[in-house]
Amino acid sequence: MTGELKKMAIAMLQEYVKEFQERRKGVTDEVLKGYMTPRELVWKGNPNPVKKEKKGKETKEVKGGEKGVKGDANPTEEKKIES
Repeated sequence: MTGELKKMAIAMLQEYVKEFQERRKGVTDEVLKGYMTPRELVWKGNPNPVKKEKKGKETKEVKGGEKGVKGDANPTEEKKIES
């Protein structure tokens, strides 16, 4: 049974590799240049946006002294707590 599975896997892999090699032969310098040529990225947004339902409060209130509060010298720095 294991031998039969190995034969099936080998046959499938050989077919896949053969098809890959045939596609690779079709790659010319022109095709490669077309893929490697830098192009401007044009973003027109999502043509089919899906609106999410709002659940309760949308934003969480930040209390004074917590990380990221406006006015902190370095809002990304972790506050050390001594015990």
